[in-house]
Amino acid sequence: MPKQTGKKRTTGRSQPYSSTKSRRSTQKTVQQNAALASKIAALKANDKYEVSEAFLRECGDAFKEVRGFAVDGMVSACSGLGVTREGLHVAVRLFDYCALNVWEERENRNDLMRHNLVAVGYACVSIASKFVDKKPVKAADLAGLINQSPLRDGTYSVAHILKLETHILTTVSMDLPDTTVCAFADRFATAGGIATNSREHAFVHFVLELALTDYTFCKYKASLMAAAAVYMTRKTFLTGAGMPREGENSWPDTLAAVTGIEKKKNWLFFECAQRMADVLRSFCRPERAVGKHDALAAKWKQPGFFSLGAFLYD
Repeated sequence: MPKQTGKKRTTGRSQPYSSTKSRRSTQKTVQQNAALASKIAALKANDKYEVSEAFLRECGDAFKEVRGFAVDGMVSACSGLGVTREGLHVAVRLFDYCALNVWEERENRNDLMRHNLVAVGYACVSIASKFVDKKPVKAADLAGLINQSPLRDGTYSVAHILKLETHILTTVSMDLPDTTVCAFADRFATAGGIATNSREHAFVHFVLELALTDYTFCKYKASLMAAAAVYMTRKTFLTGAGMPREGENSWPDTLAAVTGIEKKKNWLFFECAQRMADVLRSFCRPERAVGKHDALAAKWKQPGFFSLGAFLYD
């Protein structure tokens, strides 16, 4: 019988199977992130509906106050009439973009308030719903909501809604904001290790909807806001002490690569994240809030939204 040499027989594998599987998984992740980065770069080409600093400084306190009521009404209308999340963001972005165009072409300081802003907001919901959703809302339903508003300036009909839609579309030269935070948020969340349909994923969108109520966020690009919301979510739920990813960088290299944003070099990103922290602290606290949170509170305190509104406030 041949003498054994003590050497182990090899199977021909250069590495254990588990290492090979891990390497393949890593390669797949790298490929997925590369595909994400490519898609995001294409989306960023249409990310152009932020307003100017000059507009935010000069639009006036009256506009800012009424905008708060208008956006709150838009959130309520979208929730009640089944407008999608993306539809809501398109509507508010369109509202602000329309206001910017009116301001840039104004002949006097009162032009921004020439039309009832609450009615303009509902008309923006109508346009957004037609643009984004499979089943648009009915103009008659929106007219009914306007007529219930304490800020209405008369009785509105379907004809009034359609006339306002024409005014809005003419003002923005039919240039609708088709790239919203929704186009970026889910992709950034995936890159940040946030599972779809999780509480953390819902929180990303809660922060972004809350930001709609604060006019100061109008100046940021949608991609920047989505990135800041993912960053805030990771800090709030994932990377702190005792959390699932304790000790992990809240803005890892993967997110920096996918978003194209390096936190330490992008002061706007840091500023936006700080503003998001402020707006979260002001939620349902009228003495601190810039806008109104009534509709968002009613929506996000529901169990179907992980009761995030109650988590923050109660």
